[in-house]
Amino acid sequence: MKKLTLPVLIAVIATFLVIGVMWAKEHTVVLESKYGKVEFAHQKHGSLKCQECHHTLKEGEESAKPCSECHKAGADVDAKKAFHTTCRDCHKETAKGPQKCKECHQK
Repeated sequence: MKKLTLPVLIAVIATFLVIGVMWAKEHTVVLESKYGKVEFAHQKHGSLKCQECHHTLKEGEESAKPCSECHKAGADVDAKKAFHTTCRDCHKETAKGPQKCKECHQK
């Protein structure tokens, strides 16, 4: 029985590592911008409630609609304003994460 325990434990750990890497890649959103693409990694924001960014998401829902559905060019709050207000301002308030243009926008 002890001989079987270590290989099973290694297999379980390896499985969780693979799933974690796959989840991280799947949950990186690339936002296109004329100033350079912005990669947003959901896993780095796991301590936040989804509704803090996805303001239309109701408690208990698991899937949010893309920001671009509402935050279009010409809207009262276009994508640039929405992301800068939500992301950059949060980073400044918490003194965490990128706060300058080229720290987010990669050409």
